[in-house]
Amino acid sequence: MEELVGQCTKCDKKIYCENGFLNGMYENGKLYCERCYENLKEKDK
Repeated sequence: MEELVGQCTKCDKKIYCENGFLNGMYENGKLYCERCYENLKEKDK
């Protein structure tokens, strides 16, 4: 089962909940796809 949760804050990619698992990251009230979240964390280092 797949349900649309929202869009990535950075690139507008659609984020889904698939079988109970979010295929992105939610942090500080913002939703990110996995790629944008990884890039964000790399910049923080």
